[in-house]
Amino acid sequence: MLVVHGMWLPGRGLAVWAEDSTLPPAAPRSPLDSPELVRTTELAPVRGPVTLAGWRVPVLAYAPDAALSLLRTVEKLAAAPGASLRHLAELATPGWVR
Repeated sequence: MLVVHGMWLPGRGLAVWAEDSTLPPAAPRSPLDSPELVRTTELAPVRGPVTLAGWRVPVLAYAPDAALSLLRTVEKLAAAPGASLRHLAELATPGWVR
């Protein structure tokens, strides 16, 4: 199972990346799984305090025009959209005003 996340980078556009439930965390203090990620195998629980930390992932980058097209079709992805991508997709919905 893949969970796709997104972030808007000012001046650059949309960056997307995914979590893969079939891969184990790569580092002993890797980020926590997102709530949407469903693992089929049990992992050892993380011990110790959970803290904020920087981390890097490879991303796919989309220019603003391409990002708008992608965000308007999020529900058609072959993966589960994470909360961040769902939020950006809602903002890209025509007529969205709150």
